[in-house]
Amino acid sequence: MIFQPSLRNPHLQTLGGSLVRALQKPLRGEHLRLPTPDGDELPCLWCPRPGPLAVIVVHGVGGNHTAREGVSLGRRWLWRGLGQVLLLSLRGAFCPPLQPRLYHGGCSEELDTVYSWVRRQAPQSGVVVVGYSLGANIVVKWLADSQQNLDALAGAISVSNPWDLQACCQHLERSWMGRLYRRAMLRTLRERGLAAAARFPDALCADSIRRSLTFQDYDDIVTAPVHGFANAADYYRRCSSKQFLDGVRSRLVCLDALDDPFLPPGTLPTKAPDQVSFERPAHGGHLGFLGNWGRLWMEDFIVDRCSGWY
Repeated sequence: MIFQPSLRNPHLQTLGGSLVRALQKPLRGEHLRLPTPDGDELPCLWCPRPGPLAVIVVHGVGGNHTAREGVSLGRRWLWRGLGQVLLLSLRGAFCPPLQPRLYHGGCSEELDTVYSWVRRQAPQSGVVVVGYSLGANIVVKWLADSQQNLDALAGAISVSNPWDLQACCQHLERSWMGRLYRRAMLRTLRERGLAAAARFPDALCADSIRRSLTFQDYDDIVTAPVHGFANAADYYRRCSSKQFLDGVRSRLVCLDALDDPFLPPGTLPTKAPDQVSFERPAHGGHLGFLGNWGRLWMEDFIVDRCSGWY
């Protein structure tokens, strides 16, 4: 399935794709809160439709189960009659957490909770897991780390994965457009961090969160101490998904644009097991992939690829 871009500028692809997806109507379904083993909850939108496959969609930085990429994919998935859709909000992404923890690029254990729940709800369906941006990093790590029986997993798709968290954070600081992206995403992260700090002032310092100006600042202040990392660099080193590819045992498709403005040159992995395949259009930006006449090529690619998995 060849991508024919409507725009060849990576920033126009990134922003244009986001704007076009924002025009779609919300997805209708059941609003749920899935309990985690440690007493927290994961808000989700569940659309129980008959079909051979159930898809779990994992959002990126600043997103939740209402994120436009997930809603757009969910609408296309249901329209094609593939089956159930679950749009996931990671911990703290939609509402303040019940435990002093927040989502981050390594929180792959949350997918064990969601995968088990979907298997119970749709025991006759194969499961597909789709991750966008930071969610893609989480999905790849989960595929390598999970101790679950993944026999029912039909496959997974990683879209616009950062692959090397530290390299991407540093890359975004090198240009004014990169800093613009960072500023927008960090604003949401700070809001969520402050909401958690209000509930857990002993674990999180609100004043320090307000002063964080970069991803590394935020990860040094919030992600590392709360989740047991020595510092931001330790978190990036231990959670970047590029190192986990060799441990992936399930079918995985990695969709990355070669002009992704979030990725510095040389970030994309070059080697992987046979069950991992790479799709790398020359254009597409970050989660853009806007085709001719505003066609949402990314969703068509995912749905078409997954249609061959049952």
